[in-house]
Amino acid sequence: LIKISEKDLYRNPSAATGAAIFYGKINKPNTGIITIKNYLRIGSKPTLKMLGVYLNLLISAGNLNEAREVYEKIKPLPKKPSDVYISM
Repeated sequence: LIKISEKDLYRNPSAATGAAIFYGKINKPNTGIITIKNYLRIGSKPTLKMLGVYLNLLISAGNLNEAREVYEKIKPLPKKPSDVYISM
């Protein structure tokens, strides 16, 4: 399923977020992090949900310095979804 939507991973924030969640659930947080980093590398704007998933994956992988940077980006944003608050 991930192979089928591989081209959409870099254009569609929902596909990138979904793939990252999938990789996180199967205990491969680094692959989920790479998926989101590749999406962001293209210059696409992340969604709040994506940033929350990204934060969760970074913490799971032990990348606390990067997690702090993502947290600082999320912190001032208004109207965060509940799953983003849980990640924080």
